[in-house]
Amino acid sequence: MDVFNINGYTLDDNQKKAITTEKENVLLIAGAGSGKTSTIVGKIRYLVEYKNIDCNQILCISFTNKCVDNLKNMLLNDYGYNIDVYTFHKLSLDIIKSYSKDISVSDEKLLDYVINEFFYRFVHDKRLLKKDEYKMLINTIKTFINIFKTKNYNIDKFNTILKKIKYSNKYILI
Repeated sequence: MDVFNINGYTLDDNQKKAITTEKENVLLIAGAGSGKTSTIVGKIRYLVEYKNIDCNQILCISFTNKCVDNLKNMLLNDYGYNIDVYTFHKLSLDIIKSYSKDISVSDEKLLDYVINEFFYRFVHDKRLLKKDEYKMLINTIKTFINIFKTKNYNIDKFNTILKKIKYSNKYILI
């Protein structure tokens, strides 16, 4: 078995070095299209086929969902390896959820949907705003909500800020 050949592509010397290193952790940093995914697949093949490491003992982390999906598919479909492949965010969320079942994190798209639904229902005539102005308003609201959540503010804090704004002509920085 040639772990240096990934789907018909022969890896270069640097990739081979990354695959065969005996270090416990390997960080690959390279530009787009340089073969990072192939190198990771080669490393996993090397660990399984030459080092007899069980697939359940391998954790693979990547930055994007697209890369995670690509790695999972390649490992499973091309080599039959069912390896845990995560983004940093997904792994963190799974770890947190393993300790507390009360954790709930909403998808970024859900926030977009809720804000847009609010405006469709309560701002009947969007034609008051140009398309770019409407987008800017939506992004400003999203930013406000994200900052508010990041600071762990609750509805009471929001009401306090609202009262200050209502009874003052000054801007308030949160």
